[in-house]
Amino acid sequence: MAATGSDNLEENRVKAAEARVAEGAGWMASGALWLVGARWLVRFSGLINMIVLARIMTPHDYSVVAIATMIVLGTEMLMDFSPELTLVQRKEALKGHFDAVFSFTVIRNTIIAIVFFLAAPWIADYFGEPVLVYLLYTLCVTTFINGFYNQGAAAFSRELDYRKYTIVRAVPKLTSVVVAISLAVLIWPDYRALIAATATNSILGTALSYWLHPYRPRFNLSHWRDVFGASAGLLGFNLCNYLFLESHVFFVAKIVGTSLVSIFALAVELAKMVVTELAGPVSHSLILGFSRLQDDAQEMQRQFQLALGVLFVITAPMAVGIALVAEPAVRLLFGAQWMAAAPIVEILWIAGLTTVLSRTIMSVMIAKSQQTGLMWAYGVGTVIMVAAMLVLGPDYGLEGMAWATVLGYLIVLIIEIAITRRRLGLRFDWFLREALRPAFACGVMALAVWAVEPLAPGVESTLDAALSLILQAFTGAVAYTLALIGLWLALGAPDGPERNVLNLLAGKFPAIARLLPDGATA
Repeated sequence: MAATGSDNLEENRVKAAEARVAEGAGWMASGALWLVGARWLVRFSGLINMIVLARIMTPHDYSVVAIATMIVLGTEMLMDFSPELTLVQRKEALKGHFDAVFSFTVIRNTIIAIVFFLAAPWIADYFGEPVLVYLLYTLCVTTFINGFYNQGAAAFSRELDYRKYTIVRAVPKLTSVVVAISLAVLIWPDYRALIAATATNSILGTALSYWLHPYRPRFNLSHWRDVFGASAGLLGFNLCNYLFLESHVFFVAKIVGTSLVSIFALAVELAKMVVTELAGPVSHSLILGFSRLQDDAQEMQRQFQLALGVLFVITAPMAVGIALVAEPAVRLLFGAQWMAAAPIVEILWIAGLTTVLSRTIMSVMIAKSQQTGLMWAYGVGTVIMVAAMLVLGPDYGLEGMAWATVLGYLIVLIIEIAITRRRLGLRFDWFLREALRPAFACGVMALAVWAVEPLAPGVESTLDAALSLILQAFTGAVAYTLALIGLWLALGAPDGPERNVLNLLAGKFPAIARLLPDGATA
């Protein structure tokens, strides 16, 4: 009887563990689905916005807006201690915690707005762009408004209410896109349309945060120690992360010229857009899921492998593919005046791919409160990247800046891997094995695209660019899929990311399951 009771206890324990794992996986899957869908909707509208405005405005208009945004909104991000993550990670978040976050945000944004309002003439003179004065004045106002954002909206993630989280994030952005295009077409075909759209995003976002959540903030710093104690590492990480992501705006402006800032920024956006729009929202959902698996190291490792493997299989061909079709894509989407961005995209695809790996690792580190490690990773990456820009930029222009950027991203990824191996015990030997098949398929894809390139019409006109893009993109997609699945089947359909991806597809499309070999689906 004792043995039977012990068996029952063990069976119950296993079932309870499986239930927790299934529940955690459900949170991550449903949250990621909401976030990816909303993010793609926003980014698709943003892409339309870029396409339309790029053909109306000049690269110089984009450049001055990018500089102004980096200075003001960037400083706001520099002092951001990620209240959403702080409040989500706390087992018990009281109203006083939300009040403390709100109070600090108001104070912070008010100081930033005043400082840059007073410094605007000096900044404009430093960059030699008088129009920066008016741009900075407008952005100071939007920064002040952002300070009064209802921090209760941060609870949507904690409450797993991704529908409202999606609304409060997506609706303001979609509306600002409509405003930007309308004003650019009808009234202001220049930088003023972009600034008006930024103001719209701030005002509507703040208004929705109060409409969607019943929490009403008040000035109260009584719980500031709890909030700041948990988020001190995030402050340092956000500082280093922002400098890493945005320092290129400043250095491109000073080393190779203000007018080329928009060219480089567009190249960065294109090279990273496709892959990061998957990795970004998935990473946000993974943070919540991993936070709930902190006491189960084995399951966290399994979920980490699952997420990283699937993301790599999907995003690797996207990163390589955007580099292969950079010329027709830039010519078709943005016009001949932006063609200087194409060779930069052909370099920065490496940064786009490393971003996927880095953000997945980052989600584990944040869930395990390893923000200090992230701070060091991005801090060291920033120093090395900036040093490389100073060396390569003057002699090699935008291409030198691009290679310096790639070096910085690789350094960050290497440090993140080293930290997670040592502190969290995450293993990566499996990834080196599993990544070989997608890497081989990407090589086949590249050869196929290069083989059909002589058959493409070229990029002399918009029509030629469209036909070239369709031909090369279709060829690449088919080549990658056939090469990956063919190699996987030739190796006996082993466990790995291919199986996980096909399982997901088979759940939606039963016909796929019938085409797979026995045992290929779960």
